[in-house]
Amino acid sequence: MRRIVLALVVAALGLGMAACTTVPVAGPVESIPASAPPPGIEIAPEPPQAGVTPERLVDGFMQAMADPEADYRVAREYLATSVRDDWDPGIGAVIYDGVVTEAEGQFSVEGTVTGSLDEWGRFTSERRPYAFGFQLVQEEGEWRIGNAPEGLLVSRFIFERYYAHVTTYFLSRSGNYVVPDMIHLPEALLTPSRIVESQIAGPSQRLAPAVRNAIPTSASLGPRGASLDSEGTATVSLRGLPDALSEDRRRDLGAQLVWSLTSIPRMSGVSVEDGAVPLALPGQNEDGVLELASQQGYQVLSRATIPDLFGVRRSIAGQVAPSGSFVQMQSGGRDVSEVAISLDASLVGFISEDRTVVLLGPRSGELAEVESDFTNLRSAQIVLGEMWVMGEDPQGRTRLIIIDAQERVTSVDISLVSSELVDFSVTQAGSRIALVTTGDEGNTLVVATISAAGRPTLVHPTEIVVADQSNQLHDYLDVSWSGETELALIASTEDDPSVYLVSADGALVEHIGPVGADPVQISALPRMGGDAVVIRSEDNEVRRYEARSRWTGLDVTMSEVSYPG
Repeated sequence: MRRIVLALVVAALGLGMAACTTVPVAGPVESIPASAPPPGIEIAPEPPQAGVTPERLVDGFMQAMADPEADYRVAREYLATSVRDDWDPGIGAVIYDGVVTEAEGQFSVEGTVTGSLDEWGRFTSERRPYAFGFQLVQEEGEWRIGNAPEGLLVSRFIFERYYAHVTTYFLSRSGNYVVPDMIHLPEALLTPSRIVESQIAGPSQRLAPAVRNAIPTSASLGPRGASLDSEGTATVSLRGLPDALSEDRRRDLGAQLVWSLTSIPRMSGVSVEDGAVPLALPGQNEDGVLELASQQGYQVLSRATIPDLFGVRRSIAGQVAPSGSFVQMQSGGRDVSEVAISLDASLVGFISEDRTVVLLGPRSGELAEVESDFTNLRSAQIVLGEMWVMGEDPQGRTRLIIIDAQERVTSVDISLVSSELVDFSVTQAGSRIALVTTGDEGNTLVVATISAAGRPTLVHPTEIVVADQSNQLHDYLDVSWSGETELALIASTEDDPSVYLVSADGALVEHIGPVGADPVQISALPRMGGDAVVIRSEDNEVRRYEARSRWTGLDVTMSEVSYPG
């Protein structure tokens, strides 16, 4: 059996197919943040040449699947006429780590599936063996591929470097803020029209219980589509809008479109047309443009006010000052085990030292003591004015609990989560929750949607399978949201526990450890870009990572650490 290294024709470097310049299509996992600029290298595969060998035919087809121009026109030229028009690359993609092999004249792709994309570019993580065999036929004396894969075959290397990893948005059920939904597209397909079409299609099935679509179900993209002008204004043409769209619905429509179109570089505002007639959006300027700057209130993470670290030292809650000193906080005269701060720093919560009482209230005001039947309270977090904690009920079962400003205690329905909870972290939009669970196979990472229809319920719990440089992560210890769609977590591969940044769908992973000590707790400041992470070691040493730089140790030891949010 021979392994064949696939070649890419990289137009920006002026290299043609004849040069046989090779770029591997499988490589180490490297996170590309959604906000990063495109690499500026265009994949420009060539159609099959006369007399192409079977090896070069398969090689060329694999390259061409990275180029979506004209509905994958070049890739189709490698296919036999009997399958060329029936092949549908738009139905999704298999993302794999692997190689093309040849044995006795038979060619196949062999490796490991690391995930898949649906028709809108939503990623589902998985890890399983994969093989696809090519059937080669001759047409008029030329070799062609007689069987096409279902959708696209995209190497992990190509996926991470030549796909755009972007965030679109839908409205929260309350309509007060936007909720992110991550998609992955070939960079050439990242256009205003494609983003608006994905919005019209609606949220993913997993996210749907937590959001609503501000675009009416009757609407479709108008004949002028969506475009971006030189001033950064995106013009969106819609048709099929209801005749009398209320002011509130137009306000919601504008906010959702503005934030979703931030995935397009340079976008600064949106104007909407109902057919060819301008649609008035509440808050638009005199030119009929709804500016991004006017819509910041819909972004929960814009409410972050301080980047300071908080924690507990010798049963005393405090704040780490810029000088590195530990400044004591008022905690109602109680010794405490944990502290939680709201993202806007207006609310504070504590768990008593014996972990049976919660204290909650304004940061500079009187705290309410909340007692319940739950014990061993832990993992405190404040989200949208409510405190989330984990604890044991009278039967010894681990539960998730929400305590609101009126001191009401609500138990979250976690019946759909099949494994026991170890830890959790909730997004600041209150729409998703990341869980560390434990079972027969050890600790795993699970992401679920929080349905607020009636009793808060965790729905669509999905295990997120994450691999770093082909090594699957396992033995998860702790997790914290570091951004809208990014998690900071402690996990292991073959070595000791380390720290990783992972997209919530498992598509992207970045190893930011080791940290010089075995971490047991992690906290991140959830903000756009997600670049502040802190860990605590077993001996209560604290190390901080900021701005994609390096880990630095703090001079203060703490038994618990927490960023706002």
